[in-house]
Amino acid sequence: MTYRINGVKVTKEEFNAFRAGTEFVLPRVMISRDYETYNCPVTGKPIDGKREHLANLERTGCRILEPGEKEHNERTRKERADQALEKHIDQIVNQTVGR
Repeated sequence: MTYRINGVKVTKEEFNAFRAGTEFVLPRVMISRDYETYNCPVTGKPIDGKREHLANLERTGCRILEPGEKEHNERTRKERADQALEKHIDQIVNQTVGR
């Protein structure tokens, strides 16, 4: 026989203690928070909860970033911008000196 208290499976002893009014700690209870509502950076639509979050990732073809990936991308973007600026400065110097 399966014993349940508020949908949580318990042992026969725990169930009997509950029925007798004895205090005990309800075991194996896990509380999980859902995702906070946020606006999708791609569509701007509000995303409410994990289920909508996963569906939105699928719909937009996006994925969850790996740890450190955002910082790596920002660093790489800055390096490329610095290189482009250096190249542009070199071109201006060469045009000016070449006259």
